[in-house]
Amino acid sequence: MSGITLTHCKLNWRGAVFTYLYRVIRLHHDEAEARKDLEAIWQPNETWQYFMERVQQHYKPL
Repeated sequence: MSGITLTHCKLNWRGAVFTYLYRVIRLHHDEAEARKDLEAIWQPNETWQYFMERVQQHYKPL
């Protein structure tokens, strides 16, 4: 399925993280490229980094 996905957050933190996760998990984009785009907007703090790792681990292929 293809289409447009819109994410929004007042400070772009959540939007940037969820866009990164969507790109890596669902669209199978290169993780380094997605991370570079994320970090151009915001450097995730320890809490957000933990969240991203947990989500990626949950959706990691078997």
